[in-house]
Amino acid sequence: MIRELRVPLAWHWIERVRDAVNEVLHDHPSELRESAVMVASELAENLVKYGHPVDGEDSGRIAIELGAHTVSITAENGTTREEAAKVVELIDTINAASDVQLLYVQRLTEMAHSPSESASELGLLRIVFEGRFRLTCRYAHPMLRIEATRSADA
Repeated sequence: MIRELRVPLAWHWIERVRDAVNEVLHDHPSELRESAVMVASELAENLVKYGHPVDGEDSGRIAIELGAHTVSITAENGTTREEAAKVVELIDTINAASDVQLLYVQRLTEMAHSPSESASELGLLRIVFEGRFRLTCRYAHPMLRIEATRSADA
């Protein structure tokens, strides 16, 4: 089952993304649903914050896919090469880490010491550490695609 949503680059659309995840996962355990809602919210927030219009369309896309044994949430949006490079580097760092909890705690500590910093970069860490999803991404100018996947059985 796949549910796709076009998400205009506006904050009030994030609630629709949350509702869609709850609807797709209505028969699954609450822990999985809550984690998936958090993941979709983080990805949708990034889409709204950093997304750029492409070909006159001021929106991105969120897809929720329920496979036989997996849940995948994908975000696609237009962005700059610079922003995409930051995301790719952060996801590579997260995936290479032997201890994601340590990265998460370090980032929280950095944020406590520099609260005025604009980009927290905490959302992608939350997806992996709190949500127990695995992240992948790819960039083909001008589109960035981030996919978060987790076992539906866990």
